[in-house]
Amino acid sequence: SSQRVDMTQPKLRFSGDMRGRHEYSDNRLKPDRQRTRIRLRLAAEADLNDSTTLHMRFATGGDNPTSTNFTLGDSFSRKEFGLDRAYASHQFTQQQRVFLGKMKNPYKRVGGHGILFDSDLNPEGLAWQYSGSAWQSTLGAFYLDERSDDDNIMLYAAQLGIQQAFSDSHLQLGVGYYDYDHLQGAMPIYQNKQLGNRFDSHNRLINDFNIAELYAQYDVSHFPKPL
Repeated sequence: SSQRVDMTQPKLRFSGDMRGRHEYSDNRLKPDRQRTRIRLRLAAEADLNDSTTLHMRFATGGDNPTSTNFTLGDSFSRKEFGLDRAYASHQFTQQQRVFLGKMKNPYKRVGGHGILFDSDLNPEGLAWQYSGSAWQSTLGAFYLDERSDDDNIMLYAAQLGIQQAFSDSHLQLGVGYYDYDHLQGAMPIYQNKQLGNRFDSHNRLINDFNIAELYAQYDVSHFPKPL
């Protein structure tokens, strides 16, 4: 007897990338600014079995949830390198998957733009996703702040979309709802920064945030470049 070993999908896969860029900023209200920024990311995936995979990624950028860049020029100091993703994915069926941990954003970002979610944001919690030929839905519950002396600040999010492919184009329509629980009356949840939100005299958020989303995306491929 003989056995065939499939080497096309190894149990352990590594990947990584590095990027550098130089920025020049000319602001009439501030002095001109020049800076060079670098990003380094190293990732690995490990298949536990045919349906369960562990995902991990390390990246520069410190603890900023929406950026993995660091700026050169801090007295030659060492730059921060930390855990960017750490989650497990399990595929129940060909269409259904569940994610647990600090995960790659499971929600559709329309056009790949950060209208609701920054591209570097990796939410933390539990998500379930259904992906069919026409329909796609994602449900999730995520921790924004775990508090020992009060209720946790949570994000409960749902998104439902439909897609239709044509001969040379593709249409996507969808709705979403994002409910931040126990956010009203909380202190700033990241580095004690208000970030343009309204706060009372005790530095607590005045408003809750419940966001409704409607989206449409139409892709056309028969022009010289994608539209």
